[in-house]
Amino acid sequence: LTRNKTAEFKPSSHPSHTIDTKSLGAREWEDLLVAKKSEAGSSGVIFALLKKGVVVLKSGNTLAEEIFGAWIAQQMGVSVPLMRLCRFDNGERQAVSKALRRTASTATKISISRILQRSNLGVMEYVNGTPLVDLNNTPNKECLKQIGGILVLDVVLNNFDRMPFIWDNQGNADNILFSKGRMVALDNRVVCPTSKQARERHLAKVHSLCKGYQTNKVQTTEWADIVEFWETRTAMGKLDQKSLQTIAQGFEEAAKLACSNLTDDKLKEMHTKLEKLSEGAASQFWLTQVHGVDITFISAILKALKEYFS
Repeated sequence: LTRNKTAEFKPSSHPSHTIDTKSLGAREWEDLLVAKKSEAGSSGVIFALLKKGVVVLKSGNTLAEEIFGAWIAQQMGVSVPLMRLCRFDNGERQAVSKALRRTASTATKISISRILQRSNLGVMEYVNGTPLVDLNNTPNKECLKQIGGILVLDVVLNNFDRMPFIWDNQGNADNILFSKGRMVALDNRVVCPTSKQARERHLAKVHSLCKGYQTNKVQTTEWADIVEFWETRTAMGKLDQKSLQTIAQGFEEAAKLACSNLTDDKLKEMHTKLEKLSEGAASQFWLTQVHGVDITFISAILKALKEYFS
C-alpha cells in the first residue's frame, strides 16, 4: 500500500494492532503503510495501518475526558477500546508525525496536517464490529446485559451521545459495536458541567431514574425511551419485555460494580494518574484538559447510585 492506495484502504479488512507501549513505539511507526482520515464522526480521527494491524489516532480538546472515561468503564467491566496518550518524551509523537506526512495522499495531506497541528494525540485500539444500528437480530443474553452496563456507564459519565435514557435526544446507535461476541462502547467522554445548575439537573435525573427502577423496575419513562430507541433507531425491530428485563439486569449488576470499585480514593488515584500523563505531553494544554474532569461531580453521581444499589 502506498499513497495512491489511501482510497482503497479499508480498516475492517485488517487485524487490530495492540496499542501498549511495549509493542507499539517510535520504531513501529516507521513501518506505517497507509493512513486515512475518518469519513464519519469526529474530524480528528485517523485510521493507521502498520505491519501488524490497524490502530486509531485521535486528537481534540477532550482526550483527557475520553481516556478517563475509558478507565472508568474498565472499572465497571464495560468493554471499551483501550486508549493512551501518544508521548513526546519517548520519540513516538515525532515518529507519528513523520510517518503520517510521509504516507499521506494528496487528498488527505491537508486534513492530516491540521490534526497534527493539535497539541496532543491519543492512540486508540481499533475495534472491528457491527454498529448496534445495523444489527438485524436481538443479541444474546450476555450481550443484552452488557448493553445494560453501558447504560450505567453513560449515567456515570453523563455521556448523552449514545442512548437517550435520561437525556432528551434520539441517541446514537453507532457508538455501540457488536464485536467478537461482546458489545463495545465507543466515544466514552466524561462530561462534567461547569454550572451548578447543570450538575444538579443531572443528579436529579440520576435519583429519579434509580428511585423509579427501585419502585417500578422497567415500567418507567426512561426504560420506555430505551424501547423506542431500540425499535426506531436500530434494525432489530421489537424489543420484548424479557430482553428489556435482561438489559435491566445488566444495568443493576454494573451499577453495583461501579459503586464497589469506584470509591473516592480510586477516583483520586485515577485523576492523579491522568495528571501525570502531562510528563510526556504538551503539558500545559494537557493539564487544562485534565481540569475539566471533575471527580467531585463523578463522586456525587456514584453516591446517588449507592443509595439504591450498594
